[in-house]
Amino acid sequence: MTLFPLLRKARHYNQQANISGLLLYANGQFLQVLEGPEPALSDL
Repeated sequence: MTLFPLLRKARHYNQQANISGLLLYANGQFLQVLEGPEPALSDL
């Protein structure tokens, strides 16, 4: 399984919503840290 389609979609959405952050993937698990306007983050 490739994660590139997910990455492209997330980058596009996050740019439009003024969200930045970090997404790590290892051993089948994700860790995500996000920054941005509270309404945009709540919509996620």
